[in-house]
Amino acid sequence: MRTYKPLLTLLLTTVTTAPAATFSSFGAFNAAIAGQSASAETFGELAPGQAIPVGATIGRFAVSSYNLTQGATQGIVDDVDNSLSGQSLGADHTGLAPSLIYFFAGEGFTLTFSQPINSVGILFNVSLLATGSFRVSAAGQTATTLASAYDPAFPNGGTFVFAGLTSATSFRTATITGSDSYNVPEILTSSAVPEPAAVLPVSFALLVFAGVVLRRRAGQPKLI
Repeated sequence: MRTYKPLLTLLLTTVTTAPAATFSSFGAFNAAIAGQSASAETFGELAPGQAIPVGATIGRFAVSSYNLTQGATQGIVDDVDNSLSGQSLGADHTGLAPSLIYFFAGEGFTLTFSQPINSVGILFNVSLLATGSFRVSAAGQTATTLASAYDPAFPNGGTFVFAGLTSATSFRTATITGSDSYNVPEILTSSAVPEPAAVLPVSFALLVFAGVVLRRRAGQPKLI
């Protein structure tokens, strides 16, 4: 039985991964995660104005904490500012004014993902007058984009900027922050998956392994 264990370990750990890197371009990020299992959250399935408290689950992640100011304690579904689906994630400052449903300068939040991932990308919608930078941190890295670095992949009048990162090792949390006001129209994630060529050898190895176990058990005396 020991003869097959190294083979199984080798085949089961053959995966498509991207090296550790940071990106300020959606196109470059998308190319880096090609071949991985990807997912995008655009908040379109939520109700406009819906509260997003700490612990709320949205798709494949939960909001584990907020870093907010001026009395705000939770997020909110922003259906006013630029987005992809018509909605985005903002901060609930409606206690100050009904229109304040975005993250203020210096605010942020942390996400916990339901499954380990190998990349995360954040699309920020920022004001044309915004300055400074916007960041996502995970797996010991921080990806940074400038407020003026409008991403050409999104022809929305030039208000979207992108920051993303990839990691060769999987992770479960990511923190998003910005030095000026913003809302988040999209959160992208991906995870490493087995190489297609590895699927058949893995299946074959498992069958061989099972056959060895069955033959060994067949040769053992029955217990009465």
